[in-house]
Amino acid sequence: MMRKILSTIALLFLVGTQLAAWQSQPPGAKSPAPIFLLNAGEHLLCGKSRDGKIELQDGTQFKALSAEAMKVYEEWDYHDHLSITRNTMPMGGSEYYIANLDKSGEFVHANFLSEPYMHGPYTQFINYIDPFDGEVSVFNNNGNEFWWQIDKNDLLLLKGWKKNDRILIGKNDLWIEKMRSDCEFVMMNVDKTYLPHLRVSPISNNH
Repeated sequence: MMRKILSTIALLFLVGTQLAAWQSQPPGAKSPAPIFLLNAGEHLLCGKSRDGKIELQDGTQFKALSAEAMKVYEEWDYHDHLSITRNTMPMGGSEYYIANLDKSGEFVHANFLSEPYMHGPYTQFINYIDPFDGEVSVFNNNGNEFWWQIDKNDLLLLKGWKKNDRILIGKNDLWIEKMRSDCEFVMMNVDKTYLPHLRVSPISNNH
């Protein structure tokens, strides 16, 4: 009986302490600003222009082909979720496809325009590359770390990739690419766009 009484007193004390802590916030205190939690390979539309410029959350810019520029400007909304696919099709018409995941996956043809912000919180950069096992550690300026596994057939493409290179994660969703690799994603070097992309799979902390 005494044990039950002591347990009840301890529980009431704990609840009372939590309530006191909760009530101790000053009047008019503001809740933290919302943050966007993105799945691997997702990006946010944070800028657009009448001539087709598309800016992502890290500052990376693409430019839609002129015939599709007004679709982005008039029909796509700020903070729509986008995915980037490297166009490897012969005569594909552009370097990339940019799909709007909030608009049933409709896409535009686009070419790379400019690199992400150097010190932006969402900018991702290479921290470490294991050229033998194909593991890559990626950081962003918020201090988050992500690990990726490179397709073993792409290890020979690592020449030229260096620590601190800024990268962008895209989707490996062209049907012809799916036939060549099980990797769902690609890693693109936006500091050295002349380098071939790497097909990658998440190891941890990416979902």
